[in-house]
Amino acid sequence: MARQFIACTFRPGDTRAYTYAYDGAEPLAVGDIVLVAGRNGEGKKKVHVAIFGVPEPADFEAKPIIEKFAPPPADQPDLLGDDAEVDALFANKLPF
Repeated sequence: MARQFIACTFRPGDTRAYTYAYDGAEPLAVGDIVLVAGRNGEGKKKVHVAIFGVPEPADFEAKPIIEKFAPPPADQPDLLGDDAEVDALFANKLPF
C-alpha cells in the first residue's frame, strides 16, 4: 500500500490534529487507535485516527504510525495507560 498521511488526535473529539505517515498493510478506519513514537522518540503513544488523505507536511517529516493498537486481554493491564487517567491526575494536582 502506498504511503498515506493521516491526521490523528490524542483524544476523541480533540480539535487539534497531528499528521502522521502510514506505510502499513493493515487497513485503518476513522476512530481506530494506533501507536506512534512518544515525545523525543521514547516509548509509544496512543492516538486516534481522525482524517485520511491529508497533504504531506511541507515543513517537517511526519512521524510514522507504528501499528494499530491491540488492547491487552482483560486480565492484563494496559501498560500504555489512558490519557483520561493522566488528565485526572493533573486535574486533582496529585503529587508524583
